[in-house]
Amino acid sequence: MITVSIGGKDIVVKPKYLLDYVQKVDFIKARRATPYSLIQGFPPKLDEENYKILVSLAMKTVYSQSSSVSIEEEICFDKSDEGFLYGLWKCIPAASKKVPETFQAGFARVNAIWESATTEEKVELKVALHATDETNNLKNSDGPSGEQSPPGTQEQ
Repeated sequence: MITVSIGGKDIVVKPKYLLDYVQKVDFIKARRATPYSLIQGFPPKLDEENYKILVSLAMKTVYSQSSSVSIEEEICFDKSDEGFLYGLWKCIPAASKKVPETFQAGFARVNAIWESATTEEKVELKVALHATDETNNLKNSDGPSGEQSPPGTQEQ
């Protein structure tokens, strides 16, 4: 954890938990358009057959993308203002842990902190966010060590 002073108030920047990364993916998925909004832009004078084809394509698109977030979508989100506020919200815990903070309240709280900071404080806060970022620690397994015997064989 790193403490940053903004406007004379100490702000504690903590690393995100693995759960925070999972919740970010869920947050991104929740922000997607609904199937109905995908078909609202279709021309009104479609014959029934083409309308069914377009609706079917929209439904398949929503269904196929509903369970995952592409790396491009995640990077786009991380680079957006909303993504920045999301990361800031997850790294700066709320004062009260009795009642869970909604993302709207959390965004408003961290946005107020960010907007009240001077340029130097903003730089210091960004450095603290970068220093506590443990994304690189999330990786796939390196696989078995070379000392293990191949599957299906017994050690001697």
